Amino acid sequence: MRARLVPDEDGFLWMSADSFAKAVAPESPAGDAVVMAATQKPIAVSCLGEKDDQTSMEREREAFLVSYGGKGPNDCSRHSAIYGS
Repeated sequence: MRARLVPDEDGFLWMSADSFAKAVAPESPAGDAVVMAATQKPIAVSCLGEKDDQTSMEREREAFLVSYGGKGPNDCSRHSAIYGS
């Protein structure tokens, strides 16, 4: 199933709760997926046609999280955390 974005009267795109759960949180418990869908942030239709002449890396430094739980950090994630992508 493809996620379907539906515009509202204010020009924002939303996903239905069912579509959101299947596209964004397929392995989450149903209750968690409902909360995530209810608190989703919409995309403004006007943003889809805007052009940007600068990358986010040029505008500001990004932050990276290196996880030590479950899977240990690898050299790539350490490098990204220190130097950015």
